Amino acid sequence: MMARATSQCLLSLIYFTLLLSSSLLSATHEEENDNPITRFQRYLQINTAHPNPDYSSAISYLISQADSIGGILHKTLEFSPGKPLLLLTWPGSHSSLPSILLNSHLDSVPAESSKWTHPPFSAIRTSDGNIFARGAQDDKCIAMQYLEAIRNLRSNGFVPVRSIHISLVPDEEVGGFGGAAKFVESEEFQALNVGFALDEGQASVGDEFRVFYADRIPWNLKIKAKGQPGHGSKLYDNSAMENLMKSVEVVSKYRESQFDVVKAGKALNSEVVSVNPVYLKAGVPTQDGFAMNVQPSEAEAGFDLRLTPTTDPEEMKRRIAAEWAPSVRNVSFELVSINWVQTLEVLRYYSVFQGIFPIRPALLCQLVSINWYQITSDPGGYIFSSALFHLEDKAGLRQSLWFLGVQGCFGGTMGFYCFVWVLYMLYFGKCLRVNSQIFWSNRFTEMHGQSVKLGATAVLIFLRFRSGMAFSITEKGPIRDYLGRPLLTATNDSNPWWLVFKQAITSVGEKLSTPEILPSTTDARYLRQKGIPVLGFSPMRNTPILLHDHNEVKQLF
Repeated sequence: MMARATSQCLLSLIYFTLLLSSSLLSATHEEENDNPITRFQRYLQINTAHPNPDYSSAISYLISQADSIGGILHKTLEFSPGKPLLLLTWPGSHSSLPSILLNSHLDSVPAESSKWTHPPFSAIRTSDGNIFARGAQDDKCIAMQYLEAIRNLRSNGFVPVRSIHISLVPDEEVGGFGGAAKFVESEEFQALNVGFALDEGQASVGDEFRVFYADRIPWNLKIKAKGQPGHGSKLYDNSAMENLMKSVEVVSKYRESQFDVVKAGKALNSEVVSVNPVYLKAGVPTQDGFAMNVQPSEAEAGFDLRLTPTTDPEEMKRRIAAEWAPSVRNVSFELVSINWVQTLEVLRYYSVFQGIFPIRPALLCQLVSINWYQITSDPGGYIFSSALFHLEDKAGLRQSLWFLGVQGCFGGTMGFYCFVWVLYMLYFGKCLRVNSQIFWSNRFTEMHGQSVKLGATAVLIFLRFRSGMAFSITEKGPIRDYLGRPLLTATNDSNPWWLVFKQAITSVGEKLSTPEILPSTTDARYLRQKGIPVLGFSPMRNTPILLHDHNEVKQLF
């Protein structure tokens, strides 16, 4: 009974969303000033384009819409200064169940007004029913569809079993670091107990709705070449421009190999690695342009590189270093979005232990698990810590290593975490996975090991560590979930949420295309990193894909 009611909640929500996607409920004359279409237009008229998005006005408007629906709780959060996030909640009858999260971003990309047929923030509706506005597809339409679906459900007396949340987040168009990335790490998010989420997808040019189970991973690549400067008339080997052109040629061949797979129909565009040049920088500038008789000593090219969720990032880095930007050709590269995150607390412990333990760097394929034991000794009552590392190398060989320390020496629990981190760094020269979390189980177990007396008891603690507790690498957001798996949402019978979603589409006589990887990148990655199943779904069909383009339009039939 509960499962059926839960399914009905999501089914009903998606049903009304689909209904609104095709018609936005044609307005009668009496409703002309307040109907789904005019409400959508008013939202589009709020300029939330970068670099100065008007978040305040957008949030005020959305709160007014939630209040007009009734029964919707709202809370404004701010995890980065000047970047508010609006959280709306429709409480369910069994709010202890995992909830449903509907995500949409407030911001949009800039618009060049001179290139538009109609002003980009006028939200003009033409005689053929089209609304032209920045954000019409990406993705203000989704936020309004969520709200209008709930409006209709409430007017029909529907009460959801699970709580339904709508998160309206800032900064998605610039990476989401000031919005969704911080939101999913917050206590407020944890309290939502999210079991499933919908986020943006893309329009469909055909009759079928599109759905996305993963995003590609964005890297920003700079390749810089150096060479001997000289007169423009001189011929010599390995000039900066020549070295850069060789790199561009190699990258272009790789791009062609990936594109050939798409052209042959063996994969979709989003299922291969894409790499596209986005800028070139070279030459000696003058007041009128560039010195045409001087060969520069440096030349640089930038590339937008998108990895599939299953691409091995380490292998890609090796390819870049060995083939695209080999140092032997006086070429270097920089992955602009890779940042080293340091924690002073960890560095303090690192400096202490560096002088005590021998450093034995090694390439570790996989850390199977860490067991951390707290032991209270019989004499003196000292509390010891023993960290047991279970390791597996590339050949599948496993080994275990013990480390023992006294709690009082390391500053309490946080000191122990740092202690374990430091030992790992010292012995293996490598970090644990990024954005993982600390948790433990309150199970008691007998200790086994030469350092523990017979009969001693201990709390077995399984540790997974938070980002920022040690040196960490992030490629412009997470690339694996907290268990180290690719950021994918299952679209088969193993995922009950997928089955309900698919049923919702077919139950109203609509068709769903084969699930895809989204060519671009959305905030869904931050949710998937937490292990939450997320589907990207923008219910627009028979619609040209014009997000980020001039004359972005939402077709209303």
